[in-house]
Amino acid sequence: MKQKIKEIAIKSFLASVILIFFVVILTLAILSSQGNTINSEGNVVSTSVLRLNVVPKVDIKAYLNDQEVKVNFDKIEWVNPGLIELKVHSRGFKEWKKTIDVKPGSVVDIFVQLLPLNVNVVKITDSDVFRAQISESGEDLYFLVNSSKDERDKALWRLRLNRSLLNFAASEPTKLEIDKDVIGRLLGADDLQMILSDDKQAVLFISMKHNFCFVIDVNTSKVIEISPTFRFPELQFVEFLRGSTSLLIQSKDALIEYELKTSRSYLVTNSISNYDFSKSGEEVFLLSKDNNNSQIFVYKYGLVNELRQFSLDLYNLITSSITNQLSRIKKIESYGNVYLFYLDDERVFWVDMSNGSVEQLEFKSIRYISKDLRYLIGKNSQGVQKAVSIESRQGGKINKFTENEIDLEEGIKILKSSKNNKVLFFALNNEGADQLWKIDSDGQNRQILYNDATETIVDFWIEASNQQVYVLLKNKDSKTSNVYKISLTQQD
Repeated sequence: MKQKIKEIAIKSFLASVILIFFVVILTLAILSSQGNTINSEGNVVSTSVLRLNVVPKVDIKAYLNDQEVKVNFDKIEWVNPGLIELKVHSRGFKEWKKTIDVKPGSVVDIFVQLLPLNVNVVKITDSDVFRAQISESGEDLYFLVNSSKDERDKALWRLRLNRSLLNFAASEPTKLEIDKDVIGRLLGADDLQMILSDDKQAVLFISMKHNFCFVIDVNTSKVIEISPTFRFPELQFVEFLRGSTSLLIQSKDALIEYELKTSRSYLVTNSISNYDFSKSGEEVFLLSKDNNNSQIFVYKYGLVNELRQFSLDLYNLITSSITNQLSRIKKIESYGNVYLFYLDDERVFWVDMSNGSVEQLEFKSIRYISKDLRYLIGKNSQGVQKAVSIESRQGGKINKFTENEIDLEEGIKILKSSKNNKVLFFALNNEGADQLWKIDSDGQNRQILYNDATETIVDFWIEASNQQVYVLLKNKDSKTSNVYKISLTQQD
């Protein structure tokens, strides 16, 4: 009898152990399916996921706090919350590393811009380039040649930078057939400005010193000269408006939209000296300088309206946010549904009309603004330099603001962000040598791309995919300029 009771007790104990084991396994499985784990103190912790976007697309090894971790489908899972150091290694590339404060249960998107150990710099023009511009997509380079072995090469040229999938042959520059007298006038203007329209259909050349303006259709080579007639006796400001459809021209005290196809002029105002104006996208903002009669006008598609008539929602949003002090607004910028309002006391308001959000940015001065108005660098009231990134979430219903300190020298000559605002590129002169640097938009991963004491960086452009940077360099000895391609992809 005692033996039987003992056998029953043993079976009951084993059954209890098995049950507890299965309960523990089931609990762990449930926790695991929910992205949770148990830490060394026995507490349940929500783990996170790091989602990597690596450029260029190469095989990588990833390390969290110097421990190698698996990367599955560009994701690192089961990441414990807290401050971590992520390192990314790839053969032929420099080490990339970033310190990240991971929140429990979050999915963190991380852009990883890798740089080759040996950056390849290739010359892609072979004449003295007087001016150059690259389309925003990085597809086409337009350049004006000043001198060459052949006098006929003095012209405006186009070079296709991105080859098609079916054509692997090297691209050759194409000459735009333009009257040599026009080319001569362009080359004779040392203050010449060259602007490519947003729709890539036309190039604008302006010289305030010589009082001329030419628009050249890049498809037909047709040249339109905005002559200094009685309508435009003194050019003071010229920019494209609405793609390559029109020009916005300031001539003496008049601000005019000039329609290129029809040669029609639309008066924005004939007393521009009474206003501060800013052209942004397809809109022109006029802000009255009279504090006793503060008014904001918006010009669009041939019509001038007060701000409340242009958009009552926008008017109500900003007047409620800055306590009806319209006279304090000194400048407005816009991109799509996003607006920036600058006040006379150096306050800046960021407005997103798509969801009605208004944010006051803690800047006393602004150093850089991206084209889409979603990345800004400036100093706060304590003089600390900050970078603010703004990303849309949940289909644009909310905006995520991320602020980081960023260390950038005051002597930077040119500063530009990549199209996705994840990486900054900047040129500076260090002890007689011009240098091109890259830094992540949060101030981490500062690395040098180019360093040369014999060349001066005139300008540079970032290709949309972040895989190429094009640089206009001027040789200090020969005084000639050419465009070079800096490849950020792995070298063979």
